[in-house]
Amino acid sequence: MVEKLVESIVGDLTESIRGQKDLLSLSLVGSFSDPNKRLESSNDLDFVFIYNQINLEIMGRLKEVAKILKEKYSSSETEVNYTFKIGPIKLPSKKQKNLLIHFLVYSKDSYFQYESILTRYSFQHYLPLLGLPLKSINNFESVINIDIFNEIDGIPAIKSWINKKKVAYLEPKSDGFEIKESILDNDLYLEVIFYSILWLSNNILRIFGEYYPDIDKSMCERFKQRILIEMGDFPLKIYLYKKKMRSKIKISKKEADKIKSGAIKFISQCEAYLRENLSKK
Repeated sequence: MVEKLVESIVGDLTESIRGQKDLLSLSLVGSFSDPNKRLESSNDLDFVFIYNQINLEIMGRLKEVAKILKEKYSSSETEVNYTFKIGPIKLPSKKQKNLLIHFLVYSKDSYFQYESILTRYSFQHYLPLLGLPLKSINNFESVINIDIFNEIDGIPAIKSWINKKKVAYLEPKSDGFEIKESILDNDLYLEVIFYSILWLSNNILRIFGEYYPDIDKSMCERFKQRILIEMGDFPLKIYLYKKKMRSKIKISKKEADKIKSGAIKFISQCEAYLRENLSKK
């Protein structure tokens, strides 16, 4: 069973917006869609909201709900926080455990305008909490291969995040989105590298017909078996580094530099592999 904290937050959020005007779909996506998922030291709880249109009233209500959830469920051991920013975002926490609630809020038009097919393809595999399943909104059956090279979250974007130590994210507004940049420092930079490498590995497996709903050890092991490149074991190493950091174990500057250089080399090998093998499909 999903831990009681997550189960309660999901229930409260769902009930608080049930019947909200213009809501088309609410889905819990990511690892906590699995009822057997356990809380770790650092956790993301990702909700996708799709509306016909977004206005000040809708955003105001969602922000009220976010504040209520933070106040109600934070404790001396666990910090519950939230963000409406859309992108690879982490917030620092000094408590033993932290849970970051992502409010991924879109109008139907902005969902198609700002989210890549890779992300929408991933989201459509999760069941809705309210309204329509995302699969019926997306209305496509398979990932488009070349989308791995898209500028939103594909290889060009990942290269930019790592080389420039900056990420772009979306800040939802009542009349659309504002695109902003965030400079990455220290642990947050490593978190973005971990995110980039593990999701790139996951998306490559999807392109070749294998779907893993979560970033876990089995996905990393399968990548090594299926994608025959020199650095095929790099995702597993990154996964273990991520577990290390989430356990509050400090990663040295020497290790961090090694991770960055390995990530750049790994991305180059993946790009070469894809360009060669996609042409054969």
